[in-house]
Amino acid sequence: MLDAITGGSVKKTAIAFRLRAGREDEPGVNEGIFSLSEFVFRQKLSVKHKFFKQEFSLAIEQFETIRGNAIEYDQRRYILGAEIKISKQHFLDFFVMYQDLIDVRRVNFGVGYVYEFKD
Repeated sequence: MLDAITGGSVKKTAIAFRLRAGREDEPGVNEGIFSLSEFVFRQKLSVKHKFFKQEFSLAIEQFETIRGNAIEYDQRRYILGAEIKISKQHFLDFFVMYQDLIDVRRVNFGVGYVYEFKD
């Protein structure tokens, strides 16, 4: 996979765009590393903003697969998250993700822990 990322910030809002391209290996499919019969593109646009010392994020991600001359739109993800500061280096990360697959739509919830290393 190859990633290209760009972004910037205005006041308390950070905006980023990521383009990911490459092959995604699936169990049981072995076409080799350099096979171009199936190529996956993923685009992700994310926005982070601080409200009252809490950071909230919104991200939209789209997956597309190119097989031969056809482009298939595989899925879209909409992610809303919040990062809550516990101490100077410790954070809790909460998110809800709505995933729109080809045949299935589902909602996922998650909690993560972040430790920031300081210089």
